[in-house]
Formats: sequence, structure tokens, C-alpha cells
Amino acid sequence: MLSTYLTLLTFAIFSLLVPLAMLLASKLIGKDEEHNPIKDSNYESAEAPIGSEVSIMNEYLHYLSIFIAFEITLAIALLWAITSREIGFEQSLMISLLLIFSTILAILSIAVSKVKINE
Repeated sequence: MLSTYLTLLTFAIFSLLVPLAMLLASKLIGKDEEHNPIKDSNYESAEAPIGSEVSIMNEYLHYLSIFIAFEITLAIALLWAITSREIGFEQSLMISLLLIFSTILAILSIAVSKVKINE
């Protein structure tokens, strides 16, 4: 039992240390160049940039919410498929309810994404 948690803890530590090591290495190895205002400006098909920048996060937020909702549904369905023979009826019922809830969440996120927000 303890070895299962030890394996999980080792994986969690490893999955945190690898990206941090890569970020640190890129900071140490990479060059710090001075910012060039021409290179830092928005590229609009060789035209001068017009207006202010658009927040991409707000523009694609509804796609992100739909993706997360369906990813939760898929993760639950895969776990259920793997362990369906070992678990009893009550646990299968709970997993079914989680699948229904996450599907409703996905449908609601699609409905919310259709609503226009005035800025």
C-alpha cells in the first residue's frame, strides 16, 4: 500500500522538477537581449498595427471551458472502463452520475459560450 503512494509521490516530484529544471536551464543558457520596439509590435500582414491588442484569453475562453468539461468526462469514462469489473454497483452508479454531471457541465459551457459579453 505504501509503495503505491511512494510511486505516486515520486512521479509528482519528478513531474514538477523536470519543467522547473528546463525553465532554469533556458534562463541560464539563453541570451538577454534588449527589446526592439519594431520586433515587439504586433504583426499584421506587413501593415502598421491598428488599435489596441486583443486579449486572446478572453477570445478563446469558451473553447477552454468546453475542452476542460469534455476532458473531465473522458477521464472519468476511461477510469470507469478500466475498473468496471472490480467495483460494485454503488460505485458504478456514482461514476455514472459523475459522467452525467460532467456532460451537463459540457453542455452548459457550450451554452455559456454562445452568450455575448459587452465590453
